[in-house]
This record gives sequence, structure tokens and C-alpha cells, in this order.
Amino acid sequence: MKHATTQPLSAIVIKDLLCLCRDKAGLTVLFVMPLALLLVMALVQNAVISSGPRSVRSELLVVDGDGGALAAEIIGSVSSNAYYTVRREMGGGTPTPEEARRAVLHGDIHACLIIPRGFSDASDPVPSLEVILDPTLPGALREGYLNMLSRLVLLHEVRATFQAMGVEVPAGVDDAGRYGGLNVRIEDGTFAGRKGSDMPTVTQQNVPAWTMFAMFFIVVPLATQMIRERNDGTLRRSLVAPVGYVSLVSGKIIVYGTVCAAQFILLCAAGMTVLPWFGLASLTLGAHPGAIVPVVFASALAACGFGVLIGTVARSHVQASSFGAVVVIILAAIGGVMVPVYVMPHYLREFSVISPLSWGLNAFLDVFMRGGSLGDILPETCGLLGFFVLTFTSAILHRKRCGR
Repeated sequence: MKHATTQPLSAIVIKDLLCLCRDKAGLTVLFVMPLALLLVMALVQNAVISSGPRSVRSELLVVDGDGGALAAEIIGSVSSNAYYTVRREMGGGTPTPEEARRAVLHGDIHACLIIPRGFSDASDPVPSLEVILDPTLPGALREGYLNMLSRLVLLHEVRATFQAMGVEVPAGVDDAGRYGGLNVRIEDGTFAGRKGSDMPTVTQQNVPAWTMFAMFFIVVPLATQMIRERNDGTLRRSLVAPVGYVSLVSGKIIVYGTVCAAQFILLCAAGMTVLPWFGLASLTLGAHPGAIVPVVFASALAACGFGVLIGTVARSHVQASSFGAVVVIILAAIGGVMVPVYVMPHYLREFSVISPLSWGLNAFLDVFMRGGSLGDILPETCGLLGFFVLTFTSAILHRKRCGR
């Protein structure tokens, strides 16, 4: 019985693989398009991020443990800055420093300022401000946060002591972890026993982003092949054999899921070898590269499940290709693929959580840049697997109800 079940499935896989290989134009789109998008968008974003003023206000979560006059002065100065929006609450309440740290660690917020108790009253030494930054922030935004806060502290020190006016302030981070020789300690996600990543680059953002886009764009060829087989009678002839509709669909998921994995390998190889030729940083896979495997597996299943649903519901090639492509582009746009989520307007950032592309992208960034392990990417992975179960089950139920 096991052999009888395995043999038809293997035959289905071989049949679908041959059909895919005959479509040379489709294969070119599946592999050349994401590679070209990765190269072009990485170069464009690198040029934009490296220069030019920002037009989007950045959020800064402030945890005021001091409540004194100097703390109020710093918060007021940040609030009056045209580039920053001060946020004092999180989840409907005032967060503790540890809650704020965890929020940055998981990517819920991108920048946090913690003002310690006694900051306004202390004379010497002044307790350090803590600036906690998400390691996925590009260099320009990171420097903007640090420069702004350092200037505020510098003004306080100049007013507090005349001696500081004659002292040359060094640039960069010194051995004590202070920025510009001032009392600002910087943490790039280096807390709760986790090691932060190197300076983020457009490569780290764009490789996983366009990988997710390429995987989900497989909806178009998968759905159109299902409709072609339904229209030319191939599906009807296949169902005459001792094989069910679920097995037929499973064969397609195996073939196109393998293509998704190949797309991931191609774009990662391009991030490590091709992008450095154009002056961009090379892709690094993080401290736990093995955690990438379940993310790729779950993302491929989610993309194929969506393709099966479109191929089952759509009645024509035009419906499948147009609707599938448009939906994927919209999900990619709000999911942080085309531009990072943190540069979007606030009302659009709220919608990013509904995009499965955002779930996969965040899981990749957790591994690549936040030092994430299997446990850290579990919520996103489970979400993608749940999306696959939902779409696959919906397709089967629709098939049984409508008989096509």
C-alpha cells in the first residue's frame, strides 16, 4: 500500500517538473527577475540611505526613570526635533526598562532612550543614558539618533562645567562604550544574553526581502499551470488514475517549493558574491544560520499554498495572473519588501503585520541581524505554516464544493 501511494506521487512530481522545465520563459522570470530586482533595489536604497535628508519622522521610545528637570529638558528637546516623535507608552502602559529592551530585541520598536534614576540630581559622575537601537537600522538613521542625543548631553555638560569648553570631544565610541566621549552608552541589541550584529547594510535588508517576494511570486506560474491542466483535460485524465486531488496538488507543492528553496540559495549567493562587486557589503547569515532552514521551508509552503488557492478559485489565466500578481505586490509593499517598514508612515506600519511576506522577512532579519535562534523565529514560522494550512484547506474545500 505504501508503494502504491508513493509511486503515483513520484510520477506526479516528475510530470510537474517536466512541465516546469519546458517553460523556459517562466523559469527565466522566476530566477532572473528577483536577481535583477535585488541588484537594482540594493543599489538604489544604498544611494538614498547614504545621503540626503530624511522626510519621515522616526519614533523614539523614552523610558523616564528619573522624572527630574534635566530629564524633562532632554525629552522636550527631542520632542521639538522635526525628525523625531517621542513615544512614552507601549502596549497601553508605561514600559519598564526591561520591557523596552525586549521590545527592541524583538523588533517591535527600533530605538529607545532610557533615562536612569538620579540623572537630574547627580553631579559627578552623571549616570549614563542608555540608547538601545535595533541592529536592523541603517547607518544614517543610527547616526541621527546618536548625534541628536549626544548634542543634548554635550549642551548640558558645557553649561554644567566651563572646563568642558576647552576639551576636545573625540568622535565615535570609546573603550568605555561612550559615544563622543559623553555619557551616552550604546547597545546594539546586546542585552538579555544575546549578542548584537554588525552594522546593518542594505544587503542584509534586500536579500531576505526580495527572497520573500520571489517565493510568493511563484503564485503566478503555479496557478496558471493548474488552470491550464484543468482547461485542457489533463486534470480530468490524471484523476482517472488511482490518485486523489490532494496528491496532485501535493506534487505541485513539492516541485514549486523546491524552486522557492533554489531562489533563496541563488539570492543568498548573489548577496555574498555579486553585490560586493558593486561596492555593497557582503551578506552574512548571522550567529545561527541553521535557523534559516525552517524559515525557508515555511515560507515556501506559504507561497505554494497561496498559489494553489488562486489556481483553484480562479477561472481563467487572466484572473490568476493578474489577481495573484497584484495581491503579491500589495503584500510586498506593506510587508517591508520594497521599503523597510520603519520608514513608512505610522498608519502603514500598522498594516504590515497582516502580510505573510512581513512574517518571513522578520524571521530572516531575526536570524541574519539579531542573532536569533530557532526559538526566536518560532512565531513567524508558525504563522507561515498556519497560512499554508489555511490556504491549502480552503483550496481543497472549494474544490469539493464547486467540483472544479
